[in-house]
Amino acid sequence: MRSIHTTEQMTDYLRDESRSTGEAEAVYFPASEEDVIRILRQYPYKTITVQGSRTGLTAGAVPQGGIVLNMSRMNRILSDLQPGCDTVRVQPGLALQTLRDALQGTGRLFPPDPTETSASIGGMIANDSSGARTYKYGSMRKHVQKIRVVLRNGEVLQLRRSQEAADGMPEAVEAVGA
Repeated sequence: MRSIHTTEQMTDYLRDESRSTGEAEAVYFPASEEDVIRILRQYPYKTITVQGSRTGLTAGAVPQGGIVLNMSRMNRILSDLQPGCDTVRVQPGLALQTLRDALQGTGRLFPPDPTETSASIGGMIANDSSGARTYKYGSMRKHVQKIRVVLRNGEVLQLRRSQEAADGMPEAVEAVGA
């Protein structure tokens, strides 16, 4: 797994499109879920900033100390893209344009359009980035059926829409007509 530890090498990873600049001790580039787990377990008490493509305008990818997990190497499509299948599994660092290119000719559409085609799917999910197509197709969250989340302690959760609810919240109910 690649990592960088010098300020000169980290410069690009200490900012995003907001033009804000932060600081970090190191930037890690995990290539797999196992790498993410290993890093989180290695740094149980450090501040962790997770980065996608750093295309956001709100400084969400700008580290304020600690370490950075840059997801750009986790950029693969994990499922078959044959016509007729209505879902696709991707890693969080996959760029929107890469997904669109892969879906070309399959008769399928991934409608969220946050105006930046280099945005990562994981970043779009984290920020519910959907763009103008939201009015016709709904927000990004509507297009996510299942997600795997690595918790701080390295535990992995797989959450499925309408089957999970937070403690103290009413049970999730599938929307009628959705």
